[in-house]
Amino acid sequence: MKICIDPGHGGYDPGAVGPSGLREKDVTLAVALLLADLLRQAGCEVFLTRTGDTTSWTPEEDLQRR
Repeated sequence: MKICIDPGHGGYDPGAVGPSGLREKDVTLAVALLLADLLRQAGCEVFLTRTGDTTSWTPEEDLQRR
């Protein structure tokens, strides 16, 4: 089975930021990486849209899409 995981936000977009400074982009990436490991252990082929604190678009491109 092939599975694609898309951790939200990243790069210039932190997503929500909690009172302690915890950023949504960090939580989504951490969960996605853990999930990917579990799925690979179960025999799945896993792809992630990002594996680090990056985005594949610029802020300007993001605004144009809205």
